[in-house]
Amino acid sequence: MLLVLGCIQTGRRGTTLVEADGHVAQHHQPVGAGVAQGVGRHETGTGNDVIVHQQNHVPRARLHTDVECRHLADGVGREMAHGREVAPERFELAGRTIDVAIEHDDHFSGGGVGRDRAHEAPQQVTPVPGGEDDRHGRRARARVRPPVAFIAWGAVSGRSREIADALGGEAHCLFPPEATWRPHPIVRYLLCSLDTIRYVLSRRPRSLVVTNPPVVAGLVTLACGRIIGSPVVLDSHPGAFGAQGDAVSARLQAVNRWLVRHADGCIVASAPWVDQVQAWGGEAVELHEAPGFDAPARTVRRNGPLRVLCVGRLAPDEPFEEMIRAAALVPDCTFLVTGHVERVPQVRELAPPNLTFTGFLPSDQYEAALVDADIVMTLTTEPSSIMRAAYEAVYARRPLIVTDWPLGCEVFPYAVHVHNDTESIAEGVRRARDEFDALVAMTEQARAVQLSRWSMQIPQLRRMLRIPDHEGDGSSEGPNAGS
Repeated sequence: MLLVLGCIQTGRRGTTLVEADGHVAQHHQPVGAGVAQGVGRHETGTGNDVIVHQQNHVPRARLHTDVECRHLADGVGREMAHGREVAPERFELAGRTIDVAIEHDDHFSGGGVGRDRAHEAPQQVTPVPGGEDDRHGRRARARVRPPVAFIAWGAVSGRSREIADALGGEAHCLFPPEATWRPHPIVRYLLCSLDTIRYVLSRRPRSLVVTNPPVVAGLVTLACGRIIGSPVVLDSHPGAFGAQGDAVSARLQAVNRWLVRHADGCIVASAPWVDQVQAWGGEAVELHEAPGFDAPARTVRRNGPLRVLCVGRLAPDEPFEEMIRAAALVPDCTFLVTGHVERVPQVRELAPPNLTFTGFLPSDQYEAALVDADIVMTLTTEPSSIMRAAYEAVYARRPLIVTDWPLGCEVFPYAVHVHNDTESIAEGVRRARDEFDALVAMTEQARAVQLSRWSMQIPQLRRMLRIPDHEGDGSSEGPNAGS
């Protein structure tokens, strides 16, 4: 498919984006004031639709298509020996931008590029990132194949969105925990399967990443990837290997082993899972969380009790009862505990007066809670697991308390490390309280270490997905990025 995008502004230089076999190039053309005349003679194939989108601006590397558009019928030009020449159109401008898209269904083989003026030489094609996250609804988009699509069934959508953004792609998240309707798993998996097939076959991403578990998502996405000829990489969480108390995945390890061997690769949380995948005959790389929510450090100490945000799901692989009991031992701090408390209602009886259950927090409320927190605590009973919330705390420049598993100590060297028993957790909170200023002073260095690690990991995923390196899309974000 060939797609030509033109952005024309009154009295200024317009920008044309040209997609050639999946790569988007950018060049400019002069535009006269008042009226955009001769928007361009665009050489295209047969079966053209000229789509005109009108909006106030076209941000860099984004195409917003949820705007008014009109279609000009096919016969708007004369036949040419090697295609169809679209006649120039006149568009009245009132200080606004016109976005012109001309597309056809013939595969573009790279023999030339669409251009604004038929007599001009083809422009050099330089890839630039693009993509659109569709988590808030599937808005009409230009039919550019995304370089990558991250598919997630039922998982927290933050990781998929952030990694997709870093790769210049898009996320397709179905029934995340924040969804208002979550049917029975069998119904959910059936709906997700149908939706995934529809999405992949219509969008035809050039590469795919899929969250595992559930293993069914991996199987469906792998099949779709093979149909469209795109590589498929599994985002295999520890639960996919039967860890973290995932009894269903534990019973499906034979299927998981087959999937790992036949996918184009796996991204995992830590080195032990890399070894496991390789032992099964697959390829794996370690990939942590993408740079996410950024917040300034809390340099002024709060008047009153420090606020400790305890992030988790109240899941079997979290020592939440010990954590709740520890809160009672530190009455001069306030504790906020996230997660689905209705799944373990007995914990309400353990809660001291200085502890509040927030329930599951949607992303905007969670970010607000993170900003308002003085300290973030996230604990796990799984030695090979690294909690996403720990990365989020570091990116948000918040002092962190984590379980003292060797892996946690290695990945979060600036955190307070505790055992998963009540007294050790309480002592860790007291230490964070007493050394608060020193811990805050180290948050910038902790963030720099995490950013540096990410910048070394993301190129490995690019290689698996066969995505060329780009600047400015998160892959080259160094230690000082965002600071």
